Amino acid sequence: MESVKFRELTCHQAQHREITGKITEFVARHKKGDASMYTQFLYFMRDWLNIHMQEEDQKYARWLCAQGPK
Repeated sequence: MESVKFRELTCHQAQHREITGKITEFVARHKKGDASMYTQFLYFMRDWLNIHMQEEDQKYARWLCAQGPK
């Protein structure tokens, strides 16, 4: 994304930092023995994959295709 100067790179990177933070929170809860986090983690990942990959990553794919061959 950086090498092709994707115009929404900063926003995309922020989204990835957000998921990293959330996963870090889930790991901390797991280490404390919080069993309730498992279901919440699965729902979180389902939503992340559906929303991020199907919407945000597709923005990049469409943008990249629109740039044409270089």
